[in-house]
Amino acid sequence: MFLKNLTLLILILGSPYIFSQDKSYDSIKEGLKQPENVTILYLIDQNLNTLPQEVLLFKNLKEIILDENINLNLEQVFSILAQFQHLKSLSLTDCNLNDLSSSIQLLSGLEELDLSGNNITYFPEPIKTLKNLKTLDFFSTKMSELQFSNNDLANLEYINLCYNNFETFPTDLGNLKSLKTIRIWANNLSVIPNNISKLKYVEEINLELNNISFFPKEFSQLESLQTLSLQGNKLDENSISILYDIKRLEKLNLGGNRINHLSSKIKQLTKLKYLNLSKNPITNIPMELKELEHLEQLGLGGLSNMNWENTFSILSEVKSLKRIGMFSMKKNKMPKGFKKLQQVDIFWLTFNSFNKEEQKRITKLTPNATITFN
Repeated sequence: MFLKNLTLLILILGSPYIFSQDKSYDSIKEGLKQPENVTILYLIDQNLNTLPQEVLLFKNLKEIILDENINLNLEQVFSILAQFQHLKSLSLTDCNLNDLSSSIQLLSGLEELDLSGNNITYFPEPIKTLKNLKTLDFFSTKMSELQFSNNDLANLEYINLCYNNFETFPTDLGNLKSLKTIRIWANNLSVIPNNISKLKYVEEINLELNNISFFPKEFSQLESLQTLSLQGNKLDENSISILYDIKRLEKLNLGGNRINHLSSKIKQLTKLKYLNLSKNPITNIPMELKELEHLEQLGLGGLSNMNWENTFSILSEVKSLKRIGMFSMKKNKMPKGFKKLQQVDIFWLTFNSFNKEEQKRITKLTPNATITFN
């Protein structure tokens, strides 16, 4: 039995797969010293026009980063990259691209593509031929519209459209049946079309820093949605009423809007774990908040007019609550009732005016919690 176990241990430790890890290089010259070890290659801002033939010696290449090479011959680059059997990830950020060569279809095994920081105004049609693509980044391009059919990008799970020029939410994203995450913050979005209901498989949408003030009733039909971030829009208590019907929501960020109060319907979000209400003109929270049995984290920063004593009383009954952020309270002294929050493990109390003595007093009120003041 001992010899059997020893033999098994030697086989495990001797396996090339157990301790293997991807190795990255930032020059072709360095990589050529051990070409079989090169799996990630960084060739950023190297004034490249073409890829030299020597890179073909990197047989195990999985990822290549060609960012900030503004004069690339994409036809030649893609013809070289097509010869790598294991290539999964390509980054071409800040390469001064206006469009994409049709020869990218040669990279049929590609799973990740980053085209951020380019001058792309329309979605490049050749990308739609990449059937294995899972992640797609268009951060800070100049795109304002896109169209997809039901057969496009069948495996795409994540798309980043932040810092673009969209004014209307591109509901054709709903034709991408595997899409789970949409990041489209910091655009000019103000219109959410009625056919937003097409996005029935999407689990996360980030719409921060837009101009949204209204949701159609169809928005409540996003039956798979679990994470929704709406920070920095123009929403009030009426325009968010439709959100209380999205039953699977676990994370909801409403910070930096124009919300005066929450409805008692907040209790309908029974799966909610994270809620941010910071930087709104809220003065009270509803009693029904205590019915959120899974709520773990709550953001209450920048609420200078909040009725804190009442708020602490309600929150003391949310037994699942473990983390609370209360920055910029504009108080010199912690309001009454804070001591009731003994179930909370972490308080973020940054950007407040509590002096050292008050900080000590606050710490004694909840001795088992970790409190950050600075």
